[in-house]
Amino acid sequence: MTDVEQLIQILRALNVLFAMPDFIGKDDIEKHLRWSATNYSDRIFVKSSKDN
Repeated sequence: MTDVEQLIQILRALNVLFAMPDFIGKDDIEKHLRWSATNYSDRIFVKSSKDN
């Protein structure tokens, strides 16, 4: 799975998480998903910069 596909999956997971009612640990899951999304977007940016 490419980095872009991974990022799309993470964003979909965040959308599902936002639609859910609050539960214990939801904030931690959101924090980890946001961290992962940031890392993948940074990797995509670096790779696209190298390609140009």
